[in-house]
Amino acid sequence: MHRLILMLLFTLGANGAETPQSVYVHADCDRASTVVAAFTEAINMSGKYHQVPNLNDEGRRGVVMTIYMACSTRSDIVGVASSYGWAKCYSEKECHLSLDGSSIRSVLCDAKAPVECGRTLFKVLEDLIKNAEPSTFKL
Repeated sequence: MHRLILMLLFTLGANGAETPQSVYVHADCDRASTVVAAFTEAINMSGKYHQVPNLNDEGRRGVVMTIYMACSTRSDIVGVASSYGWAKCYSEKECHLSLDGSSIRSVLCDAKAPVECGRTLFKVLEDLIKNAEPSTFKL
């Protein structure tokens, strides 16, 4: 288990890794969809990550970083709450997910600057990974 965690941290921390880390983003952000689009664009442009449509990792059944987001918009402010974790599917219907409770983050953004907000959310992701400490995720 400890080797898996260290391998995950090495994979995420390595610049120019051969295989980008699979990332699944689940966002409940109807009115702030442009912010989520800017965030996922930053993920894809980094080259470090590969966004996948579900936890099954496009059939590869590898370990997938999960990002759950909820957004709220009021006037010209978008509030984005996010939590991060890991998932792994062992079959089409058996997936294990482990969220890190200490990873919960929140960001307030100007609704008129969704690209800047998406970049800020990406920086939050990068800081989280950079400062991650090995923990006991049970997948």
